[in-house]
Amino acid sequence: MKNYITLILGTVLVTGCSVFGLRNSYEEAAHRVLVDAGDFQIRQYEELITANTKVDGSYKESSSKAFDILASYIFGNNESDVKVEMTTPVIENHNQEIAMTVPVFQEMQANAWTMSFVMPSKYTVETLPKPLDKRITLTTVPSKTVAVIRFRGFISEDTIRLKTKELKQWLKNNKWTAISKPYSAAYDPPWTIPFFRRNEIHIEINSDNHISRNDDMYISITGLKIKRNLDLPRFYWHAIPSLQQAKTAEGNISASIQTINGIRHTLTVWESEQHMRDFIYSGSHLNAIKAFHKFAIGKTYGYNSDEVPTWEKVHSLWKEKGKVYGVMSETDELKL
Repeated sequence: MKNYITLILGTVLVTGCSVFGLRNSYEEAAHRVLVDAGDFQIRQYEELITANTKVDGSYKESSSKAFDILASYIFGNNESDVKVEMTTPVIENHNQEIAMTVPVFQEMQANAWTMSFVMPSKYTVETLPKPLDKRITLTTVPSKTVAVIRFRGFISEDTIRLKTKELKQWLKNNKWTAISKPYSAAYDPPWTIPFFRRNEIHIEINSDNHISRNDDMYISITGLKIKRNLDLPRFYWHAIPSLQQAKTAEGNISASIQTINGIRHTLTVWESEQHMRDFIYSGSHLNAIKAFHKFAIGKTYGYNSDEVPTWEKVHSLWKEKGKVYGVMSETDELKL
């Protein structure tokens, strides 16, 4: 029976994915991005329903067993004998615990991993097929704010520890308060080429003490068009140190870059406009200001808001409201 389930699972996944990690056939857990800072994000997830199972052992030992248990459920081992669509991400939470019961006994508890499949949004707990396997539980997960670090390659216990450390340091630098243990989120089948795998570490955060004071966040948008391809090295020579400076500057909430329609955008979010101004006229960024007219043309736009814009919104605002940066000829303005 196990081989039969594995065969079905493999067939279905192969038709929806490739070795390049394409996930177009899968629904993703509903969320919106509040802060986008390169490999780091703050997301607001809507209420989710998950199917969960807990397996003793190391990450490597427990992962395949837990996956088989949950896969059996979504591929028909349930009261309705209904196949449930696959939804990403697959979330794993590492637990080290001592069971508390009445009466209280003491015993050695081995490490265990809880794996959760996110259920498609069309279901409620009442309408989901009931699992026949008693090792599976269905849980409603309330809406939550989550900090995320994204990375490629393989997930292992060492990788989880390393990426968790990086994420916690980023949270500390940006004054966010973690309120949960870290857990991993995987989006691709195991045969996906490592470079194309999408992996994440999530930590739930207390957004109240941070977002509540962001009513007057200052959003700064820039957009540069490189004059010639030969000027790209000079652009990155200034852009990379400037971005690193922004990420560590006092009052910075996030800093990220994105190229849209040939325009190299920078989006920085600040606690106040004054923090932004203190940054731009110092260090690497000041050097970039002095040099940029030699290799690029561009516009800037800044405003106060209680919400971080999407990249689509960034580009739209830049086009509609951006002001020319420095001296520019009419011909150059038309290029933007």
